[in-house]
Amino acid sequence: MTTLYWKLEREIYSVLGKSKILQAIGKHYAKGVEKELRKIGLRYEDLIIETPDVQEALRRLPPDVLEARHKRILRAGDLSAKHTYLPDHIQAAQKPLESYLAVELDKVRDEIIEQEGTGLEVLLSEGKPGVIGRLHK
Repeated sequence: MTTLYWKLEREIYSVLGKSKILQAIGKHYAKGVEKELRKIGLRYEDLIIETPDVQEALRRLPPDVLEARHKRILRAGDLSAKHTYLPDHIQAAQKPLESYLAVELDKVRDEIIEQEGTGLEVLLSEGKPGVIGRLHK
């Protein structure tokens, strides 16, 4: 994943975020995801693929937050292997959409963008075709 991809992703989300229909679909989708994550005690950010930028953001987190993440992932694997879910009273206490990684991940990505100094606006203004195809190195 490159810095250009992150910049493009932010631009797309800023445009799409203004659509009422997409906001309604997003809320419906989020409720479904939240319901499923509660069953096994995971948070949404526990599912993020550990690319180098994510690994760096995880490295910067406090040890207690990392330990809680590790325990949630192990518990979810155990529940999955046993084909069972958490008891209802424990599910009710879960907060699957509560963020613990996004702030650090944004900081890491901003630092990488700053270091590389690549500009999405330059590529778009030059009208180069296939920008998205070049995002994945």
